[in-house]
Amino acid sequence: MRRITGLLFIVSALFGLFLASTGIVFTWVVRPQIIASIDTNLGLASQVLDSTDGMLDSVSQVLQSTTVDMSTMQATINSFQAALQGVNPMLETVLQLTKKDLPDILDSTQSSISSVQNSAQAVDNVLYALTSVPYSPIKPYAPTVPLHTSLADVYASLEQLKPTIRTLDESLATGKTSLAAVGSQLNTIGDTVKGISGSLQTTAADIQQYRATMNQLKTNLENAREKAPTWITVLDGTITFFLLWVLVVSVGMAVDGITRLLNVK
Repeated sequence: MRRITGLLFIVSALFGLFLASTGIVFTWVVRPQIIASIDTNLGLASQVLDSTDGMLDSVSQVLQSTTVDMSTMQATINSFQAALQGVNPMLETVLQLTKKDLPDILDSTQSSISSVQNSAQAVDNVLYALTSVPYSPIKPYAPTVPLHTSLADVYASLEQLKPTIRTLDESLATGKTSLAAVGSQLNTIGDTVKGISGSLQTTAADIQQYRATMNQLKTNLENAREKAPTWITVLDGTITFFLLWVLVVSVGMAVDGITRLLNVK
């Protein structure tokens, strides 16, 4: 029985020595590759953030230009409302508004918004993905209204203005409307434009928050890239300590097994 126990101890010890020694060598051999892989992945994430930041700049610029367009449209509507109150309002001037000025502003604004819709979607996806990492110190990205949805809502609001403007233009062209009705329709258009302007201001404020989140993510990634080699070294040291303990235990088992074999009578 002592012989069998001794042999089992020796076999187990040899297996433990092999695993421990192989593990220690493997841990430190693959360390450079692991560090390089982590650095590469973090670098790619940083590049994604840089690209996303550029997209956010594009969206922000479009929002600024759209806000200016809405201000221009509001000023134009106000000026024509004032013209309607004149003694002899000029029909040609009002027709210029409904046939060309307002439609041109709408088309230009919608074209600008469409050009950054994909960028807005990408910004939402990147921020959601990078802030959903478990144990991240950054609050998960969960806006009440995502950026791309806000832009889509503005686009839809602009689209809703087109039938109203078209109807007003047709009525003026055929002389089937009164100046009072024209003024009322212009008021409706003006109220819609004010609502759109309010939405744009809210979205612009949200973008500042998104930018702050992105800056924090960039800082965290830079810190992670800088500290990654130290973290890997600490982890490798911990693994090595455990494997050395296994190595010592295996040597003890081998000695005990040999002793049992030598004492067999």
